[in-house]
Amino acid sequence: MLRPLGRQGGWEDDEPLAETAAAREAHEEAGVRGIMGATLASAEVTAKSKAHSVRIAWFALYVEELLDDWPEASERRRVVVPLDEAIGMVARPEHRAALTEV
Repeated sequence: MLRPLGRQGGWEDDEPLAETAAAREAHEEAGVRGIMGATLASAEVTAKSKAHSVRIAWFALYVEELLDDWPEASERRRVVVPLDEAIGMVARPEHRAALTEV
């Protein structure tokens, strides 16, 4: 089981499962809601602060709703694209690897 290294984005201390955190993050960051699917991948990556490594996990989300407004709408831009195009858009190899598992 993956656990967060404190509150740095991602998994909140009061969330029992990584899937719960992933669904919340999808709502906050992209304004999407749906049914959580399979775990796609996990990896250890360098944190944005570059001070330490963190373990991250990716999950499939079967989107049921695209919201017109969401918590981070002013900070992020949502783009809906075909999977093959999404794979080409991501910069980090571990992100591409997770997407290829879909």
